[in-house]
Amino acid sequence: MRAKVLANKIKQDNDYIYLKIRRDTLEAFCDAAGLYSQEFLDLLDESEKDHRTARVTKRKSLYELIPKSSTFKKVRNR
Repeated sequence: MRAKVLANKIKQDNDYIYLKIRRDTLEAFCDAAGLYSQEFLDLLDESEKDHRTARVTKRKSLYELIPKSSTFKKVRNR
């Protein structure tokens, strides 16, 4: 049985969503979000190696990674 994770949205603007998470539920929140999965941790290690070797690309949006021919539709926050 999964623990109930409490995260309250306290504010939202065009670019950010602000969450308020209790200290005692932070670990459960990170686990539920997948931040402790081995795949995610491996990706972080690869990213750190790329950063150290200056293999980085500045991007304004992750949408730049999606090919133009993709059928993915960009969704705007309302």
